[in-house]
Amino acid sequence: MVQVKVVEIDKPHMQNLEVVGRVVEKTPSANYNGKLYCKATIEDDTGKVQVNLWREQVNQLQVGDQVRIPNAFSHRKGKSLQISTWSDIVVIGESCAL
Repeated sequence: MVQVKVVEIDKPHMQNLEVVGRVVEKTPSANYNGKLYCKATIEDDTGKVQVNLWREQVNQLQVGDQVRIPNAFSHRKGKSLQISTWSDIVVIGESCAL
């Protein structure tokens, strides 16, 4: 696993990434094909990236949390790059007001 800054996520199909950042936005959860789903945006000192959250991941983080996203992979949705992971997201700092 390679720890990367958001700015380094520059193409789809990157794998085995570890991304650390603060959650700055989170959409309301919805049911998508029978699975709980939402999107979050995390930010580090180089930029922002959208993260797709599925099932239990939806409740693992809140806006303001500092998080580590292990085993992430990048993919393209339209013109934007996003990341996802099959692993649990780790909160490394408690939620704080932004």
